[in-house]
Amino acid sequence: MLRELAEMLGRQLAPLVAAILPQLLHNLSLLKVFRDVSATTATVLLGLAPSGAALRVLVDASKDPKRQVRCGSLELLSLLLGDAAFVVPPSPKGIGLALTALGTSATTGHGVTDKDAETRTAAARAAWAARLRYPTAKCPEQARLIDAWWDALADKERKLVDRQRAWAEARSQGGAQADGP
Repeated sequence: MLRELAEMLGRQLAPLVAAILPQLLHNLSLLKVFRDVSATTATVLLGLAPSGAALRVLVDASKDPKRQVRCGSLELLSLLLGDAAFVVPPSPKGIGLALTALGTSATTGHGVTDKDAETRTAAARAAWAARLRYPTAKCPEQARLIDAWWDALADKERKLVDRQRAWAEARSQGGAQADGP
């Protein structure tokens, strides 16, 4: 029923999506039955009604104490950045905000430096979603921010991010090789 409502209202639903997204993310740390329904609902709602408010919720959730919430928020961030229909708020508020969720150094302890391997992988995939969305020739200001983030990575994190390139490229081309979030 929620899906039908979301499809009918589309982007008008964006304020509601941002309001319920924190609970959907929290549900990722619960029993499998709640986790699966919540992940699907969040994915569908973000696809139908992406917003800057939802971006902020995802960035905040990327620092949550629960591993499942951090990982889920970064997987959804990757989807959001890979969605051409999503209008990222003007830089630095948009892409700069997204990059803060990805972390750069061990002192942050989140994103690509998270203690959980699955969360680090999700952050690396989100980094590639940002990189592929903003090529230097078309979006020099955003690309400069992404390059600065990339340059701040330590060797270990850079290797992690580089390993996700094929996945990200396949996904950006709509290839079947890329597995789901």
